[in-house]
Amino acid sequence: MTAIKIKSSGIICKGNVKDNFDMIPTTLYNYLELGLITGNELAVYIRLYQYYNVELGYAFPTIPQLMVLTGIGGKSTMDRALNNLADVGLISKEKSEHFANKSVYIVYQPLQKEELYSMAVNNVEKLEKKKKRLSIRSIEDKARLYAYHQQITQEM
Repeated sequence: MTAIKIKSSGIICKGNVKDNFDMIPTTLYNYLELGLITGNELAVYIRLYQYYNVELGYAFPTIPQLMVLTGIGGKSTMDRALNNLADVGLISKEKSEHFANKSVYIVYQPLQKEELYSMAVNNVEKLEKKKKRLSIRSIEDKARLYAYHQQITQEM
């Protein structure tokens, strides 16, 4: 697949947000960090959040609409994303009162970091191990780079 090169707007986003932006809860990133949701699931949550109708109390896009809006190609992938978002308490899926065989989605605010971490202790432990592993790798990479520079300098 060939990537298409697209020119940027040239406008730095932070501080210049006027139109066409939605604020999403930054606490969502804690769910990503702990491996509780994937990037696909984040995209689905954001789209449900955008389509949430405050007056009705739910979002009601169809599965095919969500697939187009998120770039998720398969129905089973979308079903897994919706099910996992429900499992981690970010949404609930309910039957529509007005349309047979139609679902509606209630979108919940993510938990604060402390509460989420207290509920996902195993994930927190895995994250800490990952941070340690990456920190060690970083130190080793710096040492290899230093040794390489020393070697190059001595050869000159």
